[in-house]
Amino acid sequence: MQNIIKKRSNAQDIVKGFLMISVVFFHSHFFTAENPNTLIDSFNLLYCFFPYLMVVFFFYCGYNYRPGKRTPKENIIRRSKQLLIPLLILYTVGNLLQAIIVLASGVSTMEGVTNALLYNLMSEPLAHIIGFPANGVINIHMLMTGGIGWYLYALWITSVIFYLIVDKVIKKPATLISVILLLLVIAFCMAQFIGPYLPYAVNSYPLILAIMLLASYLKQHNFLELKDNSKRTIAFRIINSVIGEAIIVAVSLICYYQFNATLVGVLAGGQYSDVIKGFDVFIAFIFCILGTYAIHSLALIINKIPVVSYVLGWFGKRTGALYISHTLLLSFIHIIIFGSNTFWGEGQNFLYLFITLAIFAIIAMTVDAIKNRIKKPKAEEVKNEANQISN
Repeated sequence: MQNIIKKRSNAQDIVKGFLMISVVFFHSHFFTAENPNTLIDSFNLLYCFFPYLMVVFFFYCGYNYRPGKRTPKENIIRRSKQLLIPLLILYTVGNLLQAIIVLASGVSTMEGVTNALLYNLMSEPLAHIIGFPANGVINIHMLMTGGIGWYLYALWITSVIFYLIVDKVIKKPATLISVILLLLVIAFCMAQFIGPYLPYAVNSYPLILAIMLLASYLKQHNFLELKDNSKRTIAFRIINSVIGEAIIVAVSLICYYQFNATLVGVLAGGQYSDVIKGFDVFIAFIFCILGTYAIHSLALIINKIPVVSYVLGWFGKRTGALYISHTLLLSFIHIIIFGSNTFWGEGQNFLYLFITLAIFAIIAMTVDAIKNRIKKPKAEEVKNEANQISN
């Protein structure tokens, strides 16, 4: 236990950067697809390799927990600031800018914007339950900004519960296993008998909590870090990662060809597969463990490649900002720059990705430069005051 690395590995930032870039690429399809509403129902072989895009983020949240570092109250307050402030920005500033874009370009009307905002606030499943109009007056570009908010409020709610119980749950393996099994069974019953996609993604909360609890326990055993840099250890890690990834791809393909389940273990928008329903809970849980191990192992190798590791790590350190801004940037690119025209097929999605990352990088570097200019005079002022006191 003494060899556990206290400082977070850069591998996590590399993984987060890669996965967040993948999320941007996935969401770019919503702007170029002929029918965005059926996008999740279509099959894409690429998705079989990385179905764990979102669940890995939940795993890291639990994995980075440090027992005893803060009280549950302090952790809850800290996490609330980290998640609720971005959520507020997303639903206010993000939606306001989105409204300006679609109204100024004539893509949507004020009625469409108003209905889209209401649609987001009540969540898609609840809107469907009450029969709220989802076609015509509601535009996909307006839905995108608020639609991604599920991750923030789902993580916040589960984090509150996590901090209240984690120290007691991870003390004994028997307690941990019992709690995790209970949570998975609850998630299974909700998805199987109530629905795979419930209002405010509440169906995903038990699964997310189970992932975070397991991750916090595995941290005590240094699950993701290399014990040493010997060739044998590295070879063993690579073999295990390849096997884990192979299982993920195999299960994904089996679910598609046997049950016509296009996306399993993805938890897109907090939704389980509407084909296999509750069984998707267990698939997502297994994919999370295998996928996190595999992609983190890959990141440990990429970490030795300076340029690639720096770029992915740079975006990984700014995952939160990229997450809450990328759909707005995609909307700007598609509506303002391309005039809502789609003519390059899959290539246009890659173009949207690169332009989004470029605009985000320019904005982020500009903000960082401004912050540094503000901090520098203050730091010099504090230093001068310290020198005066010492003299």
